[in-house]
Amino acid sequence: GGLEGEEILDSLESGSIVKGIVKNITDYGAFIGFNGFDGLLHITDMAWKRVQRPAEMLTVGDEIEVKILKIDKEKKRISLGLKQLSEDPWDKLIDRHPLNSTQKGKVTSVTDYGCFVEIEDNIEGLVHVSEMDWVNKNIKPSQVVSKGDEIDVMILDVDKEKRRISLGVKQCTPNPWEQFAKQYSIGSQMEGEIKSINEFGIFIGLGDSGIDGLVHINDISHVEPPERAIRAYKKGERVKFLVSGCDAKRGRVSLSIKALENNPISDYLTAHPKGSVVTGSIAESGDTYCMIDLAEQVKGYLPHSELISDEEGDNSLPELQKGQTIEAKITGFDKKKVRVNLSVKKKERDEQKQIAKDYTSKKPARTSLKGMVKALAGKIFPSKS
Repeated sequence: GGLEGEEILDSLESGSIVKGIVKNITDYGAFIGFNGFDGLLHITDMAWKRVQRPAEMLTVGDEIEVKILKIDKEKKRISLGLKQLSEDPWDKLIDRHPLNSTQKGKVTSVTDYGCFVEIEDNIEGLVHVSEMDWVNKNIKPSQVVSKGDEIDVMILDVDKEKRRISLGVKQCTPNPWEQFAKQYSIGSQMEGEIKSINEFGIFIGLGDSGIDGLVHINDISHVEPPERAIRAYKKGERVKFLVSGCDAKRGRVSLSIKALENNPISDYLTAHPKGSVVTGSIAESGDTYCMIDLAEQVKGYLPHSELISDEEGDNSLPELQKGQTIEAKITGFDKKKVRVNLSVKKKERDEQKQIAKDYTSKKPARTSLKGMVKALAGKIFPSKS
């Protein structure tokens, strides 16, 4: 019967469909008997989905239809396929589930990093933990979903080659930052509760939106240094602020407390730019400097080194009394410490320069006057020759 067997083998063609009986099941597949031959149906050719164990799908004695995939005549080996009888569900998956479309799916398993959701028979996608909740990025998936739940998901990405689908849950609900931006324009005044304070600012809850905004440490006060200004606030306290920016993509709202108040320092510096001579009174006198009250909430900083000119050779400090009036020149503004830098020395030096300049500019006028007098005298009192 050997020849007969070979003739039958010759008559088989790859691509043809045959009926057979399941004779034996192993870990890696099943042997199917047909026309006096055994062919191997490998586990990877049983279904388009991933099969864990062949026994899940087949039982010995089952009659099934299979497709001949490959015939090795020398080794008398025949490879069979079952999944090839149906269309690969991944082929037109993107047509059935376009990107950014939403649909219902069933949660098949929950892990630490997300959950798997079946969107059609044998097709699963992953909802990564970062796509579960708009506000809480590190939420525990098991607190949000359970196996068997039917949930809404959005198709974010389909990778046909790797057979991977990325799904989103949060995208099925409105983005709270976009909602917030629609409701509150830049410059809106609001009030809210302080949620937390850290070294770079104050986080404040924004109404019922469930999101927080940040007052950066530099946006707390016009007149206080940032590190001191932030100490005045406590968690749980209610504060007023302005909305100064909203980035819905990055999920950030910027707030400002100082924008609510007018800026006395900026007003003062507009009226008294760098180089102006100003008058103030001594507010406190330290070992190496004194602080000057220039205007309401405007402080000047005058180091002792800027108090006296060295030219006189007398280095003893003048008597400095609190409340004493002092005249000095503005040399700049210290943004970090929020104070105007002053110098008496520079004021005096510049005044002396000006006097000298005035003097020299008048000098030529004096000589010409002398010349005129001389010439006049010559006419009136001619010299005896």
